[in-house]
Amino acid sequence: FSDTVRRLSRSHRPAGFEVSGGLDSSAVFCLAEGLLRSGSLLAPAIEGYTLAFPDDEAANELEYVRAVGEMLGRAVREVPPTRMSLAWYREEAAFFRDFPGYPNGTMSLGLRRLAWQDGCRVLLGGGGGDEWLGGCGLRTYYAEELAAGRWRNAGACLRHDLAEVGVAETGAALLRSGVFPLLPASVQRAARYVRGKALRRGREPGAAGTDWLAGPLREALLERRRAGEAAARLDGLAPGRRYLRRRLTNAYGALAKELEERAASRVGLELRHPMNDSWLVELAFAMPERFRQRGRVSKYVHVEAMKGILPERVRTRPTKADFSTVFRRQLDGEAMARLREIPARRPHWVRADRAEAAFGSYEEATGEGGPGGGAGLQWLLWNLLACDQLCAGG
Repeated sequence: FSDTVRRLSRSHRPAGFEVSGGLDSSAVFCLAEGLLRSGSLLAPAIEGYTLAFPDDEAANELEYVRAVGEMLGRAVREVPPTRMSLAWYREEAAFFRDFPGYPNGTMSLGLRRLAWQDGCRVLLGGGGGDEWLGGCGLRTYYAEELAAGRWRNAGACLRHDLAEVGVAETGAALLRSGVFPLLPASVQRAARYVRGKALRRGREPGAAGTDWLAGPLREALLERRRAGEAAARLDGLAPGRRYLRRRLTNAYGALAKELEERAASRVGLELRHPMNDSWLVELAFAMPERFRQRGRVSKYVHVEAMKGILPERVRTRPTKADFSTVFRRQLDGEAMARLREIPARRPHWVRADRAEAAFGSYEEATGEGGPGGGAGLQWLLWNLLACDQLCAGG
């Protein structure tokens, strides 16, 4: 990891770093500082930047960022998030003839402009850490070790989980993530079918899913999902590797990276994410799942490796920031008014009744005095609005 940071820091100008306060971006920045002090960094200097959300507790990570800065004796520039108008997104869509992006990507525009003004031409971040070093949350190491007949390793994982999360949670994980994946495929399909019917019965109209899409579009999406699942069943990979394979070939992941790189290039920066480097991706595929997750600790090997490199409060941080606030601020009155016009104009996209239910559910959750939430719906609503912006001339 250190050598990957060293290689990707190469620049004749200062190297910029996005430091969110999370484990991954903080690790990249701390390693870069160590390399700079030892004379091994391939850039003459480094600069750190972070987004500041002092008025939103869920998104505010300044205490962690400042802990990193204090440990290194280096200030990290705090920049307010950028919010662009709907007209800006429409102009982006027209200029690129492509999807215009997401609010949680646009929020870094000001930060990146500042990095360019400071002389940086490359900007390094912590992207890829969740994908390659984080477990899928299902403790698939049980199935991996049992399928390979590595009973001792399976027993060690069992003892660790019993001590950390208790008998009930460990037993459920062993059945779900150890026994179930090793059952015949026909049994697994039947169980998933029954579970899927139960979930569909319990879901409210307009909830996240495919039921609000118009028939042909919904069928096209479901067919793509079925094809992907069939390919995954045939590849012969263990459950954990199958998860990594999906992350490697995920369509949204590719779109998100392209949008991020495009936005950075517009302000004169090249984005580099050391944890997306091919060396670390290959390491991820070779790594046993028990190194990726232990009990409730995701990125277990990464957390252990960063001892003495990161502040303890960052290294052992159990939470992640929630940037729903940038969607809530973007999906304001004007945006919701535009959204409500779309079903009548694009009946081949969405079912009007289901779309209206989704709009109402989102407004109820995020309105004054509402229960909060709406994080799943905000992605659906923004996708609909941005696609409409893209096709506004069609």
